Amino acid sequence: KKDKNILSGLIEYRNDELYFKNTNIRNAFLDGKIDGRLQFDPYFDFKLNVNLNSTNFNKIYKHLTQLDDATTKKLFRINKKINGKINLSINKIFSKYTLVNSIESRINFLNGNIFFEQAIFNLGKLGAADFTGSINNDNKYSIFNFENNVFIDNKKKFFNKFAIYNKKKIPFNFFTSGSFD
Repeated sequence: KKDKNILSGLIEYRNDELYFKNTNIRNAFLDGKIDGRLQFDPYFDFKLNVNLNSTNFNKIYKHLTQLDDATTKKLFRINKKINGKINLSINKIFSKYTLVNSIESRINFLNGNIFFEQAIFNLGKLGAADFTGSINNDNKYSIFNFENNVFIDNKKKFFNKFAIYNKKKIPFNFFTSGSFD
């Protein structure tokens, strides 16, 4: 326990690896369980299954907006020696607009870059979205590349949610992609 951060459960250290079994994690932003391993020697590597019962995006957003510019620029800078995979599942998301109900994702960290191999967003009665992308870090910039498919189940709810009045031109499914630095 450190301040409001709590990590409890079966944690075992053997052969330069740290194993998590039914380990609970809780802080101001999230609540859930972790299973998997961390390897320290010869390189830092991990394979974790993170199953979160809930995540509070309102608190995450508030925390991110309070960061200064220098910290914000370093937010997705990952050390090149950190490599691993995370299977992430979030069952309940608390947010101001309640657009996304739950998320399932596979995230790969490789030599300072982050790859979102798959992310499926449950949009509740609106439909679903899938997402793939990467955050590529070089010496000066972090570049975010993505592709996204949105599948609309209920057009009426979708139009009302986003205040769309020209309803004839919106398809049931659409694809977006882009790049930001």
